[in-house]
Amino acid sequence: MLGWLKKKDRDPKRALRESLGDYKLPSFPKVAHEVLRSLRDPAASSERISDRLAEDPGLSAKLLSVASSSAFSLRHPVGNVGHAVTLLGRSTVESLVLAAVVQRTVAAGAPREMDMRAFWRRAARRAAASRALADLLHPTTRAETFTASLLADMAVPLLGKAHGGRYVAVYTQWCNDGGELAEMEREALDVDHASVAGWVARAWELPGVIVDAIGSHHDDDAAERSGVLPSVALAADLGEDAVELLDRAVETVGERWGIGHDVVREAIRKGLEKADDMAARLS
Repeated sequence: MLGWLKKKDRDPKRALRESLGDYKLPSFPKVAHEVLRSLRDPAASSERISDRLAEDPGLSAKLLSVASSSAFSLRHPVGNVGHAVTLLGRSTVESLVLAAVVQRTVAAGAPREMDMRAFWRRAARRAAASRALADLLHPTTRAETFTASLLADMAVPLLGKAHGGRYVAVYTQWCNDGGELAEMEREALDVDHASVAGWVARAWELPGVIVDAIGSHHDDDAAERSGVLPSVALAADLGEDAVELLDRAVETVGERWGIGHDVVREAIRKGLEKADDMAARLS
């Protein structure tokens, strides 16, 4: 398989046309771009960020709901955007804005055969596991790691909408029987959700480190490459049987970083305990 980092220089618009056919990728909302720009501007006040978000009440409500989930361990519900920025920090709020926008943008109109609640549950569990690993391995990138893992499979509903029953059959088989979804997709469609998600992230002008982590999360050597968030790839195969399916990740962390298996498993377990609440608020 040609790794994402070797093919990422392709024109994302052309790559998406080839992958999604006649399906037109929705535009990234203008309000969300402005909110993200403000969050990345150290001179922008919480009031300015709140004012931007107020232009999209639905996005604001989703952000505050997810921020108040048990995944973020806050003692009281978040009452407003300024409060969220103060308590969680801008990087985490940026992650939640991206998650809320993507959930609304890509999930709408997904084939009814695709269980989107289960989809977001898996996404939330992977994000929780990868953030727990990032806390151990590279804590300064925990917010970016969380974002990339949460959005890593965002092309799945897009492929379902673009290819209909042909893709739904592949996805259903994977849900029922397990296996390597990306490999099954390549055999059926000559493309996989990781690459498509990477091109989507580029087309939407997401930060480069997140783009590369999303696009490469199923590359065999992604966890070993510099410049890529390794915890995203380490948690990529996480399914419903969370800890049991992370044996390879635990082994890799032990071999590369010298962290004991029990420490890694316990960190992941604690992260997963609160993931389902976040997933319910996202879906």
